[in-house]
Amino acid sequence: MLVAALGGAFLVADPIECIEDRVFDFTAGLNNFFAANKAAKFTFMIICGLMMDIMLLTQFYRFAMFGTSWRFLMCIGCFYVLRFICQVSKW
Repeated sequence: MLVAALGGAFLVADPIECIEDRVFDFTAGLNNFFAANKAAKFTFMIICGLMMDIMLLTQFYRFAMFGTSWRFLMCIGCFYVLRFICQVSKW
């Protein structure tokens, strides 16, 4: 195995085709738009954050009225702890 690795027995002369990221290529126009328009980007981020807050409040109401286990609160707690760690570490 060492001889094969050092000797280049598995190297091929033909070009190797890589995976193509079609979703990235498809959304390149949106990426360019938001990179050029900071106000639109921040507005979109605020709207998405508001929708996430509404979803969280709706699910918390559903848990408070009809919940039978603590799974939802534990998942939300883990999510926000991990989010806090990522924000503090500035990844």
